[in-house]
Amino acid sequence: TDGPPDQQLWDSANDGSLADPAEIKAQVRRLLNPLDQNDAMARFIREYFHFDEASSVGKEADEFPFHDAEALEDDTRLFVDEVLARSDAESLLETLLTADWGFARAGTAESYNLASADLPSDGSPELVTFESGKRVGILSQPSWIVAYSKMDHSDAIRRGKFVREALLCGNIPPINIGMVEPLDLSPDKTMRESLEQHVSDPSCQGCHSLMDPLGLPFSSFDHVGRERDMEAGRPVDATGSLSGSGSQDGDFDGVPEMMDRLAASEIVRQCFVIHAYEYFRGAQRAESDGCALQDADAALLGAGGNVVELIGEFFASDEFLIRVPVEGE
Repeated sequence: TDGPPDQQLWDSANDGSLADPAEIKAQVRRLLNPLDQNDAMARFIREYFHFDEASSVGKEADEFPFHDAEALEDDTRLFVDEVLARSDAESLLETLLTADWGFARAGTAESYNLASADLPSDGSPELVTFESGKRVGILSQPSWIVAYSKMDHSDAIRRGKFVREALLCGNIPPINIGMVEPLDLSPDKTMRESLEQHVSDPSCQGCHSLMDPLGLPFSSFDHVGRERDMEAGRPVDATGSLSGSGSQDGDFDGVPEMMDRLAASEIVRQCFVIHAYEYFRGAQRAESDGCALQDADAALLGAGGNVVELIGEFFASDEFLIRVPVEGE
């Protein structure tokens, strides 16, 4: 809550009941619910997906006069709040990744391929369903697309790196970017064609094989977040391949299919548990935290994706409650 204990929590501590893990879980439920009225989970999602960095990526105002990064970020904040509001009945992670709805306003309509006339004339945001079937989940929000772009082109590498590391808990080895030959981003080349110069280099293949098949499917969006069917004068190729996801590995076509696979992946669910564990504990996981993570994952599964039960399991675990003195201290 970013504040001191309230009286109810003090009372539970003073009468000794807070020593009971069941009481701890009950207090977590009390303090976090309802999720959309508590900034803790919204802040976690914001820091997890970094969609609020869209305003740090400049776009040419003359070419894209409709682009309003701050308004797009606010649209996504509203989307997150709505996901949290539905979390009692829906799996939060699955909804985050696959929802075919979001918020838009007259001033951001073009970024969503919507008509501004269909949205409130006073500029207020409205809940809309994306009918095209191409825009699903938080990674199709224009704010996220822009946050993971460059000033004048898309960034398939960073998008793929995000999916690999943040959703699949994979690892991309660090490299000296100064040693990498710049991409040929000619306007007559698609991003897939431009990346072939790296894929064909044996020293680059290892990393790019982990990132590119997860980043190139976002070619169905331009670098300001609009859906598109053509790239460099040719039909968009949004195919990709998922690896390291457990049972969901395989080829796919388009972001919606990739999101469906990721949402159904046990690896993605476990990775989400790890990120939440480190965030709410305020420390990186250690090898000794394995049992706590397994119990938390089981709690999330047993609660139908309810993250409040996940967080309650963190703070009721022996790994959190028991401290072993270090010899000599």
